[in-house]
Amino acid sequence: MGYTKIVTEDDVSRVTGELQQYIDVLWSDADLIELRPLPVNSGEREWLPALELLEPECIGRLIRENRSGANLYTGVLPRTAPGKSKDETIRGGRVVWADFDHTIPEVAIVLSSEKGFPAPSMAVNTGNGVHLFWKLSRFETKTVICDLVARMAVLFGSDASVKNAERILRLPGFVNHKRPLTFSSIVYAEPTLVYQVSELDSLLPELSKVKRKERKRAKRSKPFKLETKIVESERLEIKRARKYIDTISDDGSGRNKAAFKAAAVMVNDLALSESEALPLLEAWDLKKNNPAIQHDTKYRADELERIVRNAAKYAKKESGNLVNVPKVEVVLPTSFGDEAEAQKGGRPKSARKAIQDYLDCGGLIQQVCEYIDRGAYCVQPELSLGATLAFLGVVFGRVVRDSTNTRTNLYIIGTAPSGSGKDRALTALTDIADAAELLDIIGPSGYRSGSALIKTLSKSPRCLSLIDEAGLFFRGVNVAGKTSNHAIEIIKNMMELYSKSGSVYKAPAAAGYETRPVINPCLGIYGCTVPESLYEGLPKESITNGFLARVLIIDGRSMPVEQEPDCAPVPESLVQELEYWRDLEAKQRGGGNLKEYAPPNPMTIPIAAGVKDYYMECRRSCKKKGDEVGEPWNTLWTRTIEIGKRLSLIHACSMSREPVISLASAKWGCGLSSILTELMIERLQGHIAENEMERNHQRILQIISRGYGGKPLTKSRLIRKTQFVNARIRDEIINTLKESEQIEEFVGDDSKPGAATMFYRVKE
Repeated sequence: MGYTKIVTEDDVSRVTGELQQYIDVLWSDADLIELRPLPVNSGEREWLPALELLEPECIGRLIRENRSGANLYTGVLPRTAPGKSKDETIRGGRVVWADFDHTIPEVAIVLSSEKGFPAPSMAVNTGNGVHLFWKLSRFETKTVICDLVARMAVLFGSDASVKNAERILRLPGFVNHKRPLTFSSIVYAEPTLVYQVSELDSLLPELSKVKRKERKRAKRSKPFKLETKIVESERLEIKRARKYIDTISDDGSGRNKAAFKAAAVMVNDLALSESEALPLLEAWDLKKNNPAIQHDTKYRADELERIVRNAAKYAKKESGNLVNVPKVEVVLPTSFGDEAEAQKGGRPKSARKAIQDYLDCGGLIQQVCEYIDRGAYCVQPELSLGATLAFLGVVFGRVVRDSTNTRTNLYIIGTAPSGSGKDRALTALTDIADAAELLDIIGPSGYRSGSALIKTLSKSPRCLSLIDEAGLFFRGVNVAGKTSNHAIEIIKNMMELYSKSGSVYKAPAAAGYETRPVINPCLGIYGCTVPESLYEGLPKESITNGFLARVLIIDGRSMPVEQEPDCAPVPESLVQELEYWRDLEAKQRGGGNLKEYAPPNPMTIPIAAGVKDYYMECRRSCKKKGDEVGEPWNTLWTRTIEIGKRLSLIHACSMSREPVISLASAKWGCGLSSILTELMIERLQGHIAENEMERNHQRILQIISRGYGGKPLTKSRLIRKTQFVNARIRDEIINTLKESEQIEEFVGDDSKPGAATMFYRVKE
C-alpha cells in the first residue's frame, strides 16, 4: 500500500466501538460477512465471521487500507460460504434497511416517522447520506427482506436500488473518500429495538398497488424540509421500563411477587401495553430468576401472562405516574445536529465543521498549504493552515500594516494525536524558507529563559520559532517558573513582544549583556503537540493573564487521510512570491552595512469601504459572547478581533502584491479567529486546572463522559483507563463526582451470562 504509519490504540478503540454496535444490530457473532474495499485492488476482499471483525489485527489493517484510499463496504446480509456473494447464494438475514442520499440523520429519521414507521434500530451517517436499519425479531429469508426493503424505498422516496440481497453498504468508523472527504459514523444504535415482520409489513404499501406515476414522483421528490417535529416516545418508555425493572429482584418474598412488581411498573406506572410488557418481563425472568418462572413446572405455562394481566388490574398506584415525558423532540446524540438546524434556517453549522470553509482561501496561503499537504504521509489541512499563517505572519512582519497599525505576527499551536503527522509542517516550512532564502527568519525551537528570547529578537527582529512538542515546552516553563524567575519571563516577554509589534520594545536591564531596543519586533510561534501535553503544560492563570487570548489553538484530525508523499521541490511560483516580499522588506530598510538594524518603513495597506463597520460589528458580537460564557473564559474573547485583523491583513497580502483589505478578507480573518476562539474555549473548559488533583478530576470525568463504544463505562474499564492515579485517589474522585451529581453509578447487564456489572456515566 505504501503506507507505513503506525495505527494507534486510540484508532483501534474508536473503530472497535463503531463496529461492535454495527455487529450487534446487523448480525450474530457467527454470521459469515463479506468485506469489500472499493475501488477493486485498494485492499483485501475477504469473508470472515462477524466476531473476527473486532480483532485488533483486522481493524488495524482496515484502518491502513482506508487511509490509503480504500472505501470500505460490507454485505448487509450474511453470506453462505467464503467467495460467495451473489443473490442466489444468500439465504436471508436479520435487518431491513433504507438508504437516503444527500441528507442528514435527523431529516431521514423524521421523514420515516412521518410516514408512520417506528424508530430505527440504528442510524449511520455515511458522510454523503444516511442508512437506517430496523432489526428483525428473528432470521428471515431474503425474499421477505428484499420485499420489505423495496416497499420501504417507495414509502420513503429513498434509494430504490438497494433492495437486492447482495447489497453492500459503507462500513462506519472510516473515512468516506468521495469528495469532499467526510467521515462515516454511527449516529446511534439500539440493538434491543427489534420488530416482527408482520409489524413492519402492515405499515407498507403493496408494490402492485403503487401507481407508476406515484413511484416516479417519489423518486424525484425534493429533499425533505426539516421542521420542528414532535414524535411519540413509546420506545423511550420501553427503554425506561427495562431500566426500572432491572433493579427489581427476589428479596425473599418470592419470585412471583417480584415478577408482579416488575409487571406493575411497566403496565401501570409506565403505561405500557400488555403486549409490550410481556417480552420485557420474560427477559427479566430469565435474567433474575434461577430457575426462571417460565421454565419452572411449579407454575402454569402462562404464568407470566397471568401476572401481567393481574398487574394491570390490581396495581395500586395511579396509572401512568412515571410517564412524565409523553412526547419528545427528535434530538439525537450527533455532531450533525447543527446542520439540521442550518437546513431549516436556524443556527449555523457547528464551529468544528465550519472551519473547513476557511481551508480553500486561495493566494499565497493556499500555495504554502498545498506544498505542506503534498509532502505529508498524513494530510492535516487544519494544521497546515495554522503553520502557514504563522510563517506568512513573519514574512509580512515589519513589511506591512493597516491604518490602525495592526501587524501580522501570530502565536499558533496545532494539536493532534501522536503519529498523525502533526510535525510535517515544521520541516516543510524550513524547506520553503531555504528555497526562498529566508532562513534568517527561522529562529530557535524553544527558549530556556526570557533573556535568551530578547537576545534572539535583538539580533533578528523577524523571528519564527517552530516548536516541536510545544506542550512539553510550556509544561517545562510552567514547572521551572515555580522556582526560577528566568522561566517566568519567557511567557511575560512573549506577551509584551506580541503587543509591541507595532512600536518599540525595550527589554529590562540585565547583568552581563547590553540590551538594545527592538523596533517593531515580529515574533511568530508555531508549535505542535498532542492535546494532553498542551493542557497539562498550561496553568489556569494563562487564561486570566492574557497569554491564551493571544494564542490560536487549532485541532488537527485524529484520523487523517493518508497517502504516499510527493517529495517534489518547492514550486518556483511559490518561491518567486516569497522572494518578492523578502526583497520588499530589504528595500524598505535601505542599504548599508547596518541595514539589519535600520528602522523599518512598512507599507500601509488600505482598507475597503465597509470593513471598519464590519470590525465594529464583530467587536460587539465578541463582547456579547464573552458575557455569555462568563469568567474566566470571557478574557479569551478580548483579543479575538485583534487577531482577526491580523489574519485579514495576511489574507489580503496573500492575494495580491498590491493588497487591499477587502470585506472578503476581513470576513475570512475575523470569522476564522472567532471560530478558533469558540473551539479553544470548548477544548480548554474541563482541561486546565489549578493543581494536579483538579486535573485528575477533569481527566476522570472526561473518560467517563466518552464511555466505551457509545455505551456507559464499566467499572473494570474505568479502572484500566485511570491507572495514572492510585486506587485511593481514584475512589475519592469518583465519590466526589457522584456526590456532586456529575456522574451516576448503576448496575446493569454487560451481556455476560449471569453477570451484573457496575457502570458509570455522566449525569444529565
